[in-house]
Amino acid sequence: MTNATTRMSAREAAAKFLAAKSAKAKTTVRDYVAACASTSKRVRWGNLLSAIDANDLARVQAYAAVGEAKREAWAAVKAANAPAKPKATPAKAKAKAAPAKQDAAPDINALAQALASMDETAQAAFLNAFARARG
Repeated sequence: MTNATTRMSAREAAAKFLAAKSAKAKTTVRDYVAACASTSKRVRWGNLLSAIDANDLARVQAYAAVGEAKREAWAAVKAANAPAKPKATPAKAKAKAAPAKQDAAPDINALAQALASMDETAQAAFLNAFARARG
């Protein structure tokens, strides 16, 4: 398979690997791809060899596909290998909000003590101003 008359492209090698029924035939194609990967300046041979060695059949099928099927096959490979989106962590926002509520509680107690120490006219003025601010 390695003589000059039986040269294959990476697409043809991928298709032949997928069509191979026996382990010997698959090994022969894998050895051919390894030889091409070591001698060729093309990166695709090395990538095809990595896919064959990792038994990544989706990627090997993408190398073997032609036309629109090739585009769809590579999209499927990309979708399968895409990292999952990290979930939003609202815990940080809650953690910042919780101390504010704890800090607000002593202020409310201090406000209640200040209102208790006011005379009736001051309390009435405060409540009127509060009612206007609330709308």
